[in-house]
Amino acid sequence: MVQVEENSIDNRYTNSKWSARKRPTIFFRALCVFAVIGFVFYVGWNLFWACQAQVPPSIFTYVTGLPCPTTGGTRSVGCLVRGELAESLRYNAMTIPIAILFFATLFELGLNYRRQSKLRVRTFYLPLWGGILLVAWALKLFGDPAYW
Repeated sequence: MVQVEENSIDNRYTNSKWSARKRPTIFFRALCVFAVIGFVFYVGWNLFWACQAQVPPSIFTYVTGLPCPTTGGTRSVGCLVRGELAESLRYNAMTIPIAILFFATLFELGLNYRRQSKLRVRTFYLPLWGGILLVAWALKLFGDPAYW
């Protein structure tokens, strides 16, 4: 016969790995729901344009008419590969710093996963990403719109 505690309102976390501080919050759950909805929308957006045999535009650029911080990054890398440094900087001056930070973040993710089996990076990456993307966006906004 199974015994049930009568005075326990929510016994799910009592004997589990979740402490009171680490319990999933309503905010975290809502964030997960919005992330899934956003991902489904993003995939649908790309499929819509792909079915029309077109490269999908950035959702942000399509809605606002403003460039994203990484707009021109692929063209910038292509120019770098061909040795056209000046043209690369016109398309996106922050391509190299963004690429370096991207690979550093991936390296740390991989290292932490190998050591602890957790996909985690240190918190100092957040202001680095924010700062680099903010500078990239400012350079885009004040640059030549022909290179958007």
